[in-house]
Amino acid sequence: MLAGVIGQGKSALAKSFALRSVAFGYRVYVPCDPKGEWTPVAAALGGTSIALGPGLPGRLNPSTPRPGPIRPGGGLGG
Repeated sequence: MLAGVIGQGKSALAKSFALRSVAFGYRVYVPCDPKGEWTPVAAALGGTSIALGPGLPGRLNPSTPRPGPIRPGGGLGG
């Protein structure tokens, strides 16, 4: 969790941390993007953004397995 005064770089720090984590093989999930600032980050990393909500076309089924081989450490690859 990041907390602080408006305009002090919390979003920049979070995006920097996410980008560096992906470089080390971690997956990053951002459950909420009210300002739309994470969609370009996801696109730059080859990821996707799914808009969920009433009347929106996005669907998410957490019980659907992700295709791809199992990586060492138990995570799914892909």
